[in-house]
Amino acid sequence: MARISIALMAFSGLRPESLGNYEGTDGIRLGDFLDAQITEGGIEFTKTPAQLVIRKSLSKARHQCFTFVPEQILTYIKEYVEGRIKGKEQINKDSNLLELDVRGVKRNNF
Repeated sequence: MARISIALMAFSGLRPESLGNYEGTDGIRLGDFLDAQITEGGIEFTKTPAQLVIRKSLSKARHQCFTFVPEQILTYIKEYVEGRIKGKEQINKDSNLLELDVRGVKRNNF
């Protein structure tokens, strides 16, 4: 999870609050990847680099924008999502990209 967030900031130019807002109530979802298809076994990307939409609620200027995610990060995301599925988590387009509190101590999803 840490390598995904670091790589997205380094290679795709995202700000930390684009990954998830300050309160932890909103963040990047798997459905924000336009070139992704969610399957039972994980996530597949139809194009490389994949396009990632940054919604208005996560944008600093409060307008929708996009960036591209290179193949290296897509590999990290595929491995991470597959691990979550093996842990019996149900994944869909509304699932958050990063599970920041796996112990469930905090109430917020992001």
